[in-house]
Amino acid sequence: MAKYLRPKTLFGDNFELYLNEIIVHKKSERNKFANFKQREWDFEKIEKLALED
Repeated sequence: MAKYLRPKTLFGDNFELYLNEIIVHKKSERNKFANFKQREWDFEKIEKLALED
């Protein structure tokens, strides 16, 4: 985009539009579960429970 930053581009007829432009920040689309702590599984315990009958 640096090639488009010329004085004519910045200070031409649209300078007032650029100056008064409202900047909108989008919320990032994150996983809703990103804040949860990941579980640590004890697979040996799970295997023992599964094999018990």
